[in-house]
Amino acid sequence: MNGPDNSSASEKAPDSLQAQVDSLRKLFAITLVVLVFFTAAIDLYLIRQVMNVRGALVPQAAAIEQFTRVELPNIQAFTTSLQTFAKTHPDINPILAKYSLVPKPNVAAPSATTPK
Repeated sequence: MNGPDNSSASEKAPDSLQAQVDSLRKLFAITLVVLVFFTAAIDLYLIRQVMNVRGALVPQAAAIEQFTRVELPNIQAFTTSLQTFAKTHPDINPILAKYSLVPKPNVAAPSATTPK
């Protein structure tokens, strides 16, 4: 019988499997190294973006301070004067209603005596 030799095939199989396992280990190690570098690059990018945003907030914080200190009281005074004007000139109430500035009517305090 001149068939294939089974002993030589079984000897080559462990060597082939070991080579494949070694190849997979190398591939896994390379993948982990690439993943670490990729993660580090993303972290550096995000840190840089945070620094840019923090730098951009400084001028905007000054603008917000300017608004709340100077302009907001002027707007509130103007709104109050419009509402006072609307009490004597009711024809402006539709315009104030459009911007939700209609003055609230004075609510009478509840009387001390309550019906029993």
